[in-house]
Amino acid sequence: MFARTALFRRVQSLLARGHFLAMPTLTRTALPNRSCSIGTIEIDGAHFDSVRPHWFPWTMPFNMTGHPAISLPSGFVRDGLPIGLQLVGRFRDDAELLRASALFEAASGLLSRRPE
Repeated sequence: MFARTALFRRVQSLLARGHFLAMPTLTRTALPNRSCSIGTIEIDGAHFDSVRPHWFPWTMPFNMTGHPAISLPSGFVRDGLPIGLQLVGRFRDDAELLRASALFEAASGLLSRRPE
């Protein structure tokens, strides 16, 4: 409980200096269709024994703090797989995060493109 409170306060201090935090959603692109989401994972040639803490470590902190977060399409890598941008908003300011996300999506022009 104390660690969670400390994390909440740290995020609050970061958001006091700006409206949003922006970061990758995942550490790598999508896993192959038949991959086990609880098994091992390879990221940039390194093998890890667990998918969850290594593939999406940047989403879990905001589940703990309650800050609103959203993943937005932000481009595609050479092999045609999508990459995402995670935006995190101020505590209990979901509406502002959704407005900013809608503006980003409209400006990016990525919603009409599908993964290859």
